Amino acid sequence: MKKILRHSVISAAAGALFAFVLPGCGGGDLLSGDNQERAELERGRALWRAAGVRRYAFTADYFAGQGPRTVLRSQALEGMVITSSAQDAASGTVRDATELTAVYGTVERMFDAIEDALDDGDLSVDAEYDVARGFPVSISTTTVNPNDTEDSVDFTVTDFDLIN
Repeated sequence: MKKILRHSVISAAAGALFAFVLPGCGGGDLLSGDNQERAELERGRALWRAAGVRRYAFTADYFAGQGPRTVLRSQALEGMVITSSAQDAASGTVRDATELTAVYGTVERMFDAIEDALDDGDLSVDAEYDVARGFPVSISTTTVNPNDTEDSVDFTVTDFDLIN
């Protein structure tokens, strides 16, 4: 029998975020936005590695540009996706999860997505990390060109479960 430890990141009733942003460096205002985001990314990765999580499942809300809001469910073991599914948040229609899973299907892929967005000079990146385990709980990227919505993305982990 699998032991599952539920770690709710967002309260369904209130929609309130239970995870906190990792604290910034002591000289936080000396860091530029990108450098601060990179420092927080590395702190999140270090916490995640130190947590030693092997198997987990999560549910996330994904919205890109002007497309439909999608719910992604993924289960991973040692950085590899075991199962994943996606559905339209409004209609419940099942969607192909391949592309979303390729980018966000594991915590390690989420870290990589944040790093890739930071490396893209045309994107503004805002990410928040779970205070206990360091995994990303919120990733928001916006193009610096206000007329271009194609690369604007909001990804929020709404539920995270440890599976032992």
